[in-house]
Amino acid sequence: MILKNSLGYINQFFFFISNQTRKFYLNSKI
Repeated sequence: MILKNSLGYINQFFFFISNQTRKFYLNSKI
């Protein structure tokens, strides 16, 4: 249960990071 929770947390973290990176990349490209 704890492992599943941490995996979901890490997944959300990576999703947030990729989102921020995409925004930054799009902003710098324009």
